[in-house]
Amino acid sequence: MRLNGHSDPKKPETVHFVSMEEGWQEFVPTRNSRDYTNPISRKNMGYLFALRHGAKLVMDLDVDHYLLPIDSTTGQVLPPIENEENIENARFVLTAPRVFNYHSLMNFTIEGTATWPRGFPLQYIHDKATAGQIAYEKSQLQLGTNSSSIGVVQLCPRDLPDVDAILQHVYPIVATTNVSNSNSATAGSRGSLVVPSHAFVPYNARSCIHTYKALWALFLPSTVPQSLSDVYRGYFSQALFQDLDLSVVVSPSDIIIHDNGNDNHGQSRSEHHQYAASNVDQRVKKEDIHNTIAVKNMIDFLSHWKSTAPSLPERILELWVDLYRHNYIEIDDVHSVQHWIKHLIELKYNFPPLMIRHRNDDTVLMGQFNFANDIRDVLFWYQEWKTMFHRIVVRGPFSEGQLTELRWHGIDAKIGKDDKGYHSPIENLMHTLQQYKSVEGVKGVLSVHDDALINVTNIQPMLGSETNIIVFHNENLMDPRSAAVDNHQREILIKTSFYIHPNGTYSKIDGFQATKIRGLIRSLQSWRWWGRAVRGQTRASKDPRSQKYCEADGSYFSPPFAQSDILYVPISLADDFVVPAQIMTDNSVFLEVAMPKIVDMLRQTTNGTTTVSIANLCTKWDKQRGKVGSLIQCGHPVSARHPFKLGTHGYEKWSEIFRWMTTSTQPFEL
Repeated sequence: MRLNGHSDPKKPETVHFVSMEEGWQEFVPTRNSRDYTNPISRKNMGYLFALRHGAKLVMDLDVDHYLLPIDSTTGQVLPPIENEENIENARFVLTAPRVFNYHSLMNFTIEGTATWPRGFPLQYIHDKATAGQIAYEKSQLQLGTNSSSIGVVQLCPRDLPDVDAILQHVYPIVATTNVSNSNSATAGSRGSLVVPSHAFVPYNARSCIHTYKALWALFLPSTVPQSLSDVYRGYFSQALFQDLDLSVVVSPSDIIIHDNGNDNHGQSRSEHHQYAASNVDQRVKKEDIHNTIAVKNMIDFLSHWKSTAPSLPERILELWVDLYRHNYIEIDDVHSVQHWIKHLIELKYNFPPLMIRHRNDDTVLMGQFNFANDIRDVLFWYQEWKTMFHRIVVRGPFSEGQLTELRWHGIDAKIGKDDKGYHSPIENLMHTLQQYKSVEGVKGVLSVHDDALINVTNIQPMLGSETNIIVFHNENLMDPRSAAVDNHQREILIKTSFYIHPNGTYSKIDGFQATKIRGLIRSLQSWRWWGRAVRGQTRASKDPRSQKYCEADGSYFSPPFAQSDILYVPISLADDFVVPAQIMTDNSVFLEVAMPKIVDMLRQTTNGTTTVSIANLCTKWDKQRGKVGSLIQCGHPVSARHPFKLGTHGYEKWSEIFRWMTTSTQPFEL
């Protein structure tokens, strides 16, 4: 089918030219006269015509883009992709910034100079981190099935990438007019790039494919600059792709470009007119204003946009209304997209279901790395979590070189102590709380070890609290001062907690007393770290700063030890957190007893205004510890699982488990 074309008596039977009359019978968006003359609106009519006639995949191809001929006598051409069911040798991209410039990984250059796609924000063109790198490859990626996670395939012509007017004015680009067919058997989909879902990429309508799950995203806005309507469409759609677990794939193709006489070698005349001026500086200035103000701000808006609408049609409309309210589109587009959705529903299009994915603006995620991991691992960890948290920091015993590289990628990274994570997570959390205590909109910090996975859906109602601490372990909060302690909890307290008295002796709630550390440890539950833990707490009990946290009789209480790999602390407690944290770190108190003691201190000193919630943690100490099989041993759902190490399982498997753990409400299937 050809959209907006002129009828050709020699056309094949499989080609249909959509006339204006047919188009308006299919789709009349509004009565605004702009829609009757705007080629963008006419293209939307063509999309709807295709859907009404059963299209499952829709390919956009510009008038000067051609599929490579196999035989010039028959007119037979290579298919746009080699296999409609699978994309071969897909390469998953690793990048930290929120925008991705695929030209480098696709080897697009002009006279050896780096280039950027049309619609890419200009202030990022010199940021080499946006070029990304390859995380891992997958031999086959499903494309044409219901289980496919691909929304759009951006097909890149062989010789001429789609670049903006600035690049074309600075570097005159000659469109290909003669191409040898010697390499016509090249598999177009090989070497494809899968864009991470947190990153926005400017895909265009010059040559792209929308899969069935993304057919709703075909609609082009008509009240924006015509030359960037397709790019705007792509950015709008990607804000919703994150809620559908859909990806954009950038793929090489056997498409060639013939100069058909259009200005700017394939760029629309409207874009040429938009940037036409008396000299290059004026053209550059207009392009710069448009990209740096409109496109960058729009991407910032879209990356923070979120919705609780229960269905995709409702969410689409809500997004377009918000785009109108922020002056990115005009009201006519809102009316038109309403009609578009209505027509899709009438056609019984199956809108894909929404994933349960939460985007947190008010919680800072602090990644705690106990060891100086490979920087690629840190980048991959960051990129996966970026789909749910806008503010992410990483802390660990990085070298100066690693720190420089992480910051080069735009990551807020700081060097922590190299102590295997025995004490440094406390200090890192303290510094992060202080860093963000005056930042508007931040309500708390969630500290997460790099090998811990969190079911964000489960804890979402608790995140963002300004008075509630969230601890992650398997027991209820046990406080001997509370009358609510039952017999089971009392037994745990007897085995895992103790008091240190001013005279240096030890006691427990069952009346047990000891004068030596060794005697105390013998009475406690078996645990390899008791020696380090008791000695640290003994030092802390003698610290003058601990006096305000002691019991009425002057004793110092050491609460039950607990895994402390994950902790949420409200930002309102940033200053209250400092002294307890310093007491613990200055006296080298072991993490698994130090964190519970800090929480206990905060509860004591905030006059009952601080509460503590328990989020259940799945962890195992048997032979299954850290293996995939351990994920199903605790049942589902749980709020966190630990450990599951990226370095052990590799990027592909870790990503699969991460996505299931953070968003799914169903048990994991091995």
